[in-house]
Amino acid sequence: MSTPNYHMGALKNVSKREMAARFPGVYSYTVVRQGWVCRYVSDEPSVAEAEAWLVRIIALENSPQSWCVIHRMDDEHVLFVSGLKDVIQKAVRCLPMDIDAIVLQRSDSVFITHSQDAACVPEGKEHHLVEPLTDSEQAPFTLKKQSGHAWVIPAVLVGVLAVGRVSYYMMQPPPPPVMVDPYLVYKQSVSNAVAAEPVLLNAASLGAYAALLPDGWPLEDIRLSGQQLILTTKREELGERPIINAWLDANPALEKYAVVGWNGINITVPMPETLSDWQHQITKVNPLTDNFKDRLIAMGWSISDATTVPGVTSQSMSFIAKKNSAVLADLQSIAKWTVSLPVGISDLTMTQTSLGRYSTSLTLTVIGAPS
Repeated sequence: MSTPNYHMGALKNVSKREMAARFPGVYSYTVVRQGWVCRYVSDEPSVAEAEAWLVRIIALENSPQSWCVIHRMDDEHVLFVSGLKDVIQKAVRCLPMDIDAIVLQRSDSVFITHSQDAACVPEGKEHHLVEPLTDSEQAPFTLKKQSGHAWVIPAVLVGVLAVGRVSYYMMQPPPPPVMVDPYLVYKQSVSNAVAAEPVLLNAASLGAYAALLPDGWPLEDIRLSGQQLILTTKREELGERPIINAWLDANPALEKYAVVGWNGINITVPMPETLSDWQHQITKVNPLTDNFKDRLIAMGWSISDATTVPGVTSQSMSFIAKKNSAVLADLQSIAKWTVSLPVGISDLTMTQTSLGRYSTSLTLTVIGAPS
């Protein structure tokens, strides 16, 4: 038996009749729940199994507000169902690898019908092994075969031509409601955020090279610009081009990134790595940010108040960390902390105060779920 396609729309924007017109099918099942029109359609006999799961879970003694079900359908495919406040959010036949891990992680409860699908559940997330639906549980949600009469929007008479023919303009229905991934904003945010860890490690490396710059070519600053880390030097009266060229020859790792100008050199290193690995997992922002700031303060960094960008399913918290006499090991320590955290960086500036020490400013952002 096939799995029906699932569509939902807000009742304030679309009626059951309009949903039927927008999502036709030989077989269908439509129900209104909590202000949402939920419609299942198929060209073959089918059952709205998601609704049967909803009924079973609502009947639990401590029914969760949000939940997911992973039901094994065959050797390759599962039925993935997610519900929130007595309304089905998603019902889809898919490969286990295509299940949205964030939805699983944020659900109050996860139910699986076969033990092998425990591998789909995020590490550390509790899950419950339950029996598959029975025939009697599924029977009330069998899709009904529709009659052959198509629903037609009335035409509007707009004029009569001289030859006696009549022209009509068909009223076009509005586009179907668009289902938006509730975590889309979060996924876009982490995909666009420059990862802090590689920037900090490369900044420490550039700082080490800066300590070895030849006379006449002193460091001006090291800074982050977009997704580029840039080391800039000045050129003093004693700064000779053959000397800086020889220095670059002696440091071939920098040579392809360096541009020697009349007033100094720029070494521009691309920083393409983002937090995209976090698209399929999410963690709470406030505890992470508080712990992170505490560790920075203990190392002598001054911390600004956090700026919060709130959201329904995610938020970001940004703050500025400054230290007047940071050493390169400070940057390496911070990088080590961020390697397993959703921490991005949007600004970095380092100016040398003495050999091996830098006045440093970092703008860091933690992205995750609201607490």
